[in-house]
Amino acid sequence: MRVVQPDILELHLGEPVRATYPEEMTEGRRRQRIPTPFALAMVVVALLHIAAPLASGQESNLRLWGQRDFNGTLPTGDRISQVSAGVAISAALIDDGSVVFWSVNGATPSPLPFNREIGSPTMPVRQVVCGFISLHVVYADGSLESWGLHELPDGLGGPGQRARELSVEVSGAGGDEQLLALLEDGSIRCWGNNDYGQCNVPDGIGEPGKHVLEAATSGSHVVSLLEDGSIACWGANDSGQCDVPPGVGTLENPVVQVDCGSFDFVIYSAYTIARSKDGSIACWGATGWGTCDFPEGNGGPEDPYSQISAGGTHALLLKQDGSVVVASASINNDGYQFPPLAISSEGNPAERIALGHSTAALRQDGTVVYLPDRWNDVRQDTPPNVGVPLNPTVDIALGWNGSAALLEDGSVVCWDADGPYDPPYMEPAVAIASGGQHFMALGDDGSVTCWGQDNSGQATVPEGLTDIQAIAAGGDTSVALDTSGTVTCWGSVDTVPKGLLQAIEIATGGTHVAVIHEDGSMSCWGANDFGQCDVPGEIGPGKLRATACAAGSGHTVALLEDGTLRCWGDNTAGQCDIPTDVGLVGYPIIELIARDNRTAILVRCTTDCNGNDVCDLVDIAEGTAEDCNGNKVPDTCEQIIDVAVEYHGIPGNDDRLRFETIDLPDSAEETITIEIRANGDLESGAEFFYCYLDDLFLGFAFTEGTYACLENTATFEVDRATWEALAEDGTRVIETWASAAVEAERCGNSRVEVHARFLGFPPDCNDNGTWDGCDIGGGDSTDFDGDTVPDDCQADCDGDGLPDDWATTSGLVPDENENLVPDSCELATGDLNLDGCIDGEDLLEILSLWGLPNPPIGDLDGNGFIDGGDLTILLGNWTGCP
Repeated sequence: MRVVQPDILELHLGEPVRATYPEEMTEGRRRQRIPTPFALAMVVVALLHIAAPLASGQESNLRLWGQRDFNGTLPTGDRISQVSAGVAISAALIDDGSVVFWSVNGATPSPLPFNREIGSPTMPVRQVVCGFISLHVVYADGSLESWGLHELPDGLGGPGQRARELSVEVSGAGGDEQLLALLEDGSIRCWGNNDYGQCNVPDGIGEPGKHVLEAATSGSHVVSLLEDGSIACWGANDSGQCDVPPGVGTLENPVVQVDCGSFDFVIYSAYTIARSKDGSIACWGATGWGTCDFPEGNGGPEDPYSQISAGGTHALLLKQDGSVVVASASINNDGYQFPPLAISSEGNPAERIALGHSTAALRQDGTVVYLPDRWNDVRQDTPPNVGVPLNPTVDIALGWNGSAALLEDGSVVCWDADGPYDPPYMEPAVAIASGGQHFMALGDDGSVTCWGQDNSGQATVPEGLTDIQAIAAGGDTSVALDTSGTVTCWGSVDTVPKGLLQAIEIATGGTHVAVIHEDGSMSCWGANDFGQCDVPGEIGPGKLRATACAAGSGHTVALLEDGTLRCWGDNTAGQCDIPTDVGLVGYPIIELIARDNRTAILVRCTTDCNGNDVCDLVDIAEGTAEDCNGNKVPDTCEQIIDVAVEYHGIPGNDDRLRFETIDLPDSAEETITIEIRANGDLESGAEFFYCYLDDLFLGFAFTEGTYACLENTATFEVDRATWEALAEDGTRVIETWASAAVEAERCGNSRVEVHARFLGFPPDCNDNGTWDGCDIGGGDSTDFDGDTVPDDCQADCDGDGLPDDWATTSGLVPDENENLVPDSCELATGDLNLDGCIDGEDLLEILSLWGLPNPPIGDLDGNGFIDGGDLTILLGNWTGCP
């Protein structure tokens, strides 16, 4: 897919500017609509695992640090399309279809040697999965290869048993594995650990009428979703995890997603979750940890859930509005269970997050939502004066035994298990921070105030500290950054390296400090027992610049300019295992925080290309939008035509902006949308735009509710019959100009943008009845050159399955004259000197080789020598040279 921005053209007003469209796109390829930003925040608490930091979906070199053994090299520019993290093995799938893997301490999935090459452009890998000390791949043709604990079952991956998806679950303390393969024919195969019969697929499952759409395993039991919307479970049932409740999976309300989890890896206490078509949730099995206690009910048409994920001691449920529900009991030492909470959107998205004794989210309206820590004895509720509409909260800091909130008026409110208390006197604050048991506040005059525990001097502000612009706290350490870029530390870490460059960002985990410099490089100092101060070599000027950082007790996290994360140091709790979907386009990270052995980010959804008020990635995950090519863009958006022209200035009556749309392809829907966007002098009712489509008056734009010097938008709709009828005379022009009252020079940013937008027909260049993107995404067609056009629709004169222009420019086939035609094709026609024409020089060349057996060139009929047959072919292709 190509994302094409609106064309910015140099306009000669009064003359029509033509809406041009690339020929190959007119035949079927479509532009993606430019989405209007859709802001919906979600809190993601990252309990992360990749054995080495990877830039998911970005063109980025793979860098490794710490103790890693790597089976290959990954040159700069290679794209990683998939990663898989096992226990001792991790792997990356490269977009050329090859796989590289690495391990801890040289662990190798027997009998695979580290120098073994896996996958190639001619035999590409489609999926890679890692287990305990095992590696499994699914090739594009559905065949399988596996190395490690368990051999493949007989016939699996061969004819009639091609795989479409593979999963592995490490089951048991000994690291045994259970493996599932969903096959192209809708059946399922299980192998590996079978202690509870979890690999004994019941009779009939996978046969017509009971094809398996998806499956999940807890390691002791398997849950599968069948094509009729029903559920089949088998394996361990000690907690009732296989007892599907009555009424779940009916024809009237079929199940659309299943998942299962296990929170005791010795006795396998497991549970199962199912999401039905109407958005309701069913959960059964072991629920002692609150994994089935949904705080906002079981969903349904009025309040549907859109995605489920079953973890060990908690389950996450995503609602259609983008809010997140966490089902997990919070248990104190007396066994009392706090009710689980939801960090919800409801038109009030989270703006800030904090980690400490608990997790908290600061919402857009200034209110605070808590998710208490499971082992914390005391739930510290927010005081009633925090988050009130007249004085909302703008920041929050959590310590181990207390909390602090910064209010909009600059005041600071503190509270702990004994209730609210007054912090030391200070000027109105602009920022707050918390360590383990101390707090910091930055005054609006650049001063710093600290209070709380002072056992290491962390609350004793150094004398003469002025002009501070940022503060950070962690453990028993406090850090301040002044307006000159100088860093000051006190407490457990009380020194700064000599010659430290000017800093622009600071963070501390308590025993180490991290800073970002103006050039995007980083420095860390203090404790380095986990390598938390070993900044990866890929971060810095000319590489990937850091833009934000955070520090936990033994790890450091950096947000890079490409939107991805890097994490290094302690990973004993998975705090550096960055999920593969973090940093994706459409889900930018707006806040990063680390505390102790946890990492958290706040992300905001910005892409809603089909305009249904649901984030694109959520749309795809919940099944309301198809994504058959797997590029995380709804398929319909890749068929939306959105062409535009932009003019800097204001068009008048004598010099109108005219946009010709005659060359656009046909519309596949009944309505064509014409949108006018304008910045300019549009404040009063007399200041507006005239809008026409040929002689059809569309209406007046910007007659009310508009603003001067800001972007205003007006939308008009034209039915398809009218749109097509207006083109019958060979022209169809959108015309707009401003009324006389609009002063062109009033706003320095005056501009006008005109859009024509509608849904086009899905491209099907090979006429097989399937959209080209689905052909490629489903593996039915290759797309080696990555231009989103199936290779079988492009010129391939030598029949090697590779597009000629790509194969020649990539150097895969010889092209001595650089005309994008393989030399073998030109030699076969008689152009023996590759000069682009067949003339006397080629004739002389063939005569000079006459009768020669197995000649290097000139054997045009392939009979092993040059004779009259070759001469006849050459003369028949004669072109002569100009």
